[in-house]
Amino acid sequence: MLNEMAASDPRFFVGLDEMVRQHMPEKAYSVYKKESFKQFLPRPSDDDHPTPRRFQRWAMNKDFEWYQGEINSESGMPDGLGIYILPGELITFGHRVKDKLHGQMVTIYDDGLKKVGAFK
Repeated sequence: MLNEMAASDPRFFVGLDEMVRQHMPEKAYSVYKKESFKQFLPRPSDDDHPTPRRFQRWAMNKDFEWYQGEINSESGMPDGLGIYILPGELITFGHRVKDKLHGQMVTIYDDGLKKVGAFK
């Protein structure tokens, strides 16, 4: 149930349209609009996270990437479902564990190429 709730939680998508329009080229923005992202792919089955998570609104990290989504309550690192935007390069919707890609992802690149994949 938690998986389904977070996967379609509207908080994740607040301000997303403006962020993509502002930070990504037109080709990538067009693919994003066509796909109409409103939920994530399912969490990985091994997402049995012992540390509590909290939600973080759009913030820029030390690598100049924008992130909105779940973070580890103790470390503050992206951990769980979230959206990354590397301005001018890509936007990724997916799941992370300790800020590492883990689970299913959808990435849209600056040239409009969309890839769906999984990481472990």
